[in-house]
Amino acid sequence: MRPHFPIPKSHEWLTLRDEPLVLIAPEDTPIEDPHAALTQAPFIRYDRNQWGGQIVDRYLRKQGLKLREWLELDALDAIAALVDRGLGLAIVPDWAPPWPEGLRLQKVRLDAGDVRQTGVLWGRSGPRIAAVRAFVECCQQSL
Repeated sequence: MRPHFPIPKSHEWLTLRDEPLVLIAPEDTPIEDPHAALTQAPFIRYDRNQWGGQIVDRYLRKQGLKLREWLELDALDAIAALVDRGLGLAIVPDWAPPWPEGLRLQKVRLDAGDVRQTGVLWGRSGPRIAAVRAFVECCQQSL
């Protein structure tokens, strides 16, 4: 994840993926208004100690949503599995596949939320800089 602090001049950052916030719900749950759905169902919170969980927390505070929280987890796969089983709804960054197999979820993008960025952070110098640069170049080619 992109650090929440300014990147020192001695380091560089390459964003590989932007992950917007999504509401995840069981596939068969009707979602006309994401905020209304969130206030009516139990909420499974992404751990506020995680950077992605802090993005979710900021979104909830900005929107002024009052939720029925019943669980807080740091494992996105576990959150998705619980939602799949109908135990609540969640807001998570739309992380890169693979998601757990067999889940029947719907994702509703929450445009007003921040985006979690995943990428590569590296020092500009050091004994292995050639290998680091080769790795970063491979990452850039995959974009």
